[in-house]
Order: sequence, then structure tokens, then C-alpha cells
Amino acid sequence: MIFLVAAYFVYAGIFTQKEIDAISNVMDKSNFLNLFIAVLITGAILSVKP
Repeated sequence: MIFLVAAYFVYAGIFTQKEIDAISNVMDKSNFLNLFIAVLITGAILSVKP
């Protein structure tokens, strides 16, 4: 959901180009999206009751 809100902020012009570049740098250089997906999958697996 947060990705949709961030995309809307970029579309609406709320974020400046400097902020967009900083966020893009974090997402590209640190593979944050891969970490986020891994955490979601791990949390889903650990929340399953045996």
C-alpha cells in the first residue's frame, strides 16, 4: 500500500526531484524491494499455525 501512496505523491508533484532521486538510490543500490519481499514471505510462513 505504501508503494501506491508514494507513486501518487510523485504523480501529484508532492515529492521534489531530490527526494525522488534519494528514494530511487535506496531502492536500486540496497535491493530494498528484495529485502521487503523476503520479510513478507518469512512473516507469512512463520505466522502459519502448525
